[in-house]
Amino acid sequence: MINKKYKLPREFTKEWLTALRSGKYEQTSGSLYNIQNQGYCCIGVAARIKYPLHYLKNKINKSAGTLQGNKKSICSDTKYKLSKIPQELQGGVDESQLVQQLVDLNDDEGYSFEEIAEWIENNVELYD
Repeated sequence: MINKKYKLPREFTKEWLTALRSGKYEQTSGSLYNIQNQGYCCIGVAARIKYPLHYLKNKINKSAGTLQGNKKSICSDTKYKLSKIPQELQGGVDESQLVQQLVDLNDDEGYSFEEIAEWIENNVELYD
C-alpha cells in the first residue's frame, strides 16, 4: 500500500470531486469565490458544496478567502468561519501543506478542475 502524504474524509472528498468535475463551477484564482467573474478556486468549490453562496462573498474585496499574496487563512476574509469543510482545508498556505499544494495547482500551475480532481485521487488518502 502506498502511503499518501495528505488525508481527507472519504464522504466529503467524493462529493467535492463530483462537484469539481460537474462543469457547474467556473474556475478562478486568488480567492475562494470571485464576485466579478463568479468563479471559484478548487477550495472555493469545496466550501460552496457545504455553504450557500452568501457565505463566500465579501462585498469590500469582491472576493473571499484570499489565498495568494498576503497568504491569509481561507476563513479570514469571509463573514463566517467555514467549519463545515474538513480541517485540512481550513488553514491558509502557511498553515497547511495540502492547501499550499492545491493553491499552487489552481493558481500557479493552471490545472483545470478535472486535473485537480485527478491529482487529489492520486495523492490524498481517504479516511472514514
